[in-house]
Amino acid sequence: MITIMSILIAIIMFVTGMGWLGAPLIILSGLIADLIAKKGGYKSFKMTALSHGVFCLWICANYFPVIVTAKDYRKSLLDGGYSAEYCDALFRAINGKTIAILLALCFVFGVIGAYVGKAVVRKHFEKAGIV
Repeated sequence: MITIMSILIAIIMFVTGMGWLGAPLIILSGLIADLIAKKGGYKSFKMTALSHGVFCLWICANYFPVIVTAKDYRKSLLDGGYSAEYCDALFRAINGKTIAILLALCFVFGVIGAYVGKAVVRKHFEKAGIV
C-alpha cells in the first residue's frame, strides 16, 4: 500500500516541476517501508512506527537535484533569472551535511508521528466504543 502511495507522490512531484531525480528515492522509501511493515506482519506497532519513519524520508527528495546535479541546477537557476547571490546562498544552505541532518530528522519525526497518531486514534476509538 505504501509503495502505491509513494509512486503517486513521485508522479505528483514530477508533474509539479520537482524533477525526476527524487522519484527513485520516493519509491525506494515506500518500498522499504512496505517491507518493514510486512516483516512485522502489519500488526507490530514497533515495525509500523519504523516503517513510517522510513517512509517519511521521501520528503528529502526535493533537495536531491541541488546535490546530485549541482552544476546543472545552478546553471538552470541562473538561466531562469535567479541572481548569483541567491544561488550561492542556496548552495551554502543545502549541502551533503544538511541533507544528512534532514534525513535523520525526517526519520525521527516520522517515528514520533506514528506514536502520536496511535494515541489520537486510540482516544477516538475508545470514545466511539470500538476499543
